[in-house]
Amino acid sequence: MTRNLNLLPALLLLASLNAFGQAASSCVQTLRHAQSTYENGRLHELPDMLKGCLSSGFNTEERRQAYKLLVQSYIYLEEPEKADEAMLSLLSTDHFFRPNEDVDPAEFVSLYNRFRTKPLFRFGVTMGPSINAPFSLLDYSIGSGSDGSAKYKPQVTFFGGLAFEKDFFNDRLTVAPEIVFAVKSHRENSFAFLGDENAAVEVNGDTLRPTTSEVETVVKVKWIEFNPLVKWWLSKNPASRDGKIEPYVIGGPGINFVTKATLETPKLNHIRGEGANTGAPVTITDCYKPVNFSAIVGAGFRWRLGAIYIVPDVRFHIGLSNIIDGANRTIDEAVFEYGWIADDYRINSVTLNIGIQYAVFKPTKLIK
Repeated sequence: MTRNLNLLPALLLLASLNAFGQAASSCVQTLRHAQSTYENGRLHELPDMLKGCLSSGFNTEERRQAYKLLVQSYIYLEEPEKADEAMLSLLSTDHFFRPNEDVDPAEFVSLYNRFRTKPLFRFGVTMGPSINAPFSLLDYSIGSGSDGSAKYKPQVTFFGGLAFEKDFFNDRLTVAPEIVFAVKSHRENSFAFLGDENAAVEVNGDTLRPTTSEVETVVKVKWIEFNPLVKWWLSKNPASRDGKIEPYVIGGPGINFVTKATLETPKLNHIRGEGANTGAPVTITDCYKPVNFSAIVGAGFRWRLGAIYIVPDVRFHIGLSNIIDGANRTIDEAVFEYGWIADDYRINSVTLNIGIQYAVFKPTKLIK
């Protein structure tokens, strides 16, 4: 008896799977029968024939085919309200459905064109790597008796944020604002010099005049970007839903809000002295203007994968002005511990943006 009880759940599961398989097979046959009934002109039989499987039994593709048969049947039976209802059900089942104008009846295509079938908007995430390259505007030194020079090396960082898109002007222009958290960093080697400029010393393969110190550090700036961008679609029909690649160009301003800046693992080398000084990161947020601006241009494409859009592009972020606050360029800890002072510079970046978007639809009849 105990063994029989242990087998009961398995038997019930097997019976359920068998019943489900029979129901699915039955609905496949029902759809085939409905197609044959439609072709034979017995249109009034279709609603009752398909009702049960539309409630439960059809998969998404089968539901799409069934609703399409119903729309065409109601059109020919001259029942416009039921045709509208069936078309709404079709578009709700498959948001990316498009009629084939070369095959589908003209009346069906005409009814489809009276509905709003395009997405209301799209939203998603954007992320990727960024290569950041400072452009030096003016070098500064820590003392009146010396001057300095700095060398910058780009670094790769990463960013991530949220994106929104809304189409206008027959879908050729898209408003595409973004909010992104980004890290901009670069490696900096700063040299301080004293003495006769005709004297020379070899430093890292370069011939320089007498050098007192070298600061090695990574400057890391964290900020929030608000990018009110626009896209111009290069394809004739950017709202196409057939999975083709849809190229675009993108551009607009970037508004950057600095949240934190640090010198990462700063190191002071006393070239004309003894020893070196290294330490923990130093906060230098006050050196930076809280709001900075850039210009953004780029190009990319969109590709639909099921219900998701994959949207990669490459962009150039061009810094428009000096991002250093001249009145606060000196940070005591950075100056006294490492001999570092902020130089004026603007920052340029190249980003590879990978967007993943989801479209929001609300099909409705627009033309009575």
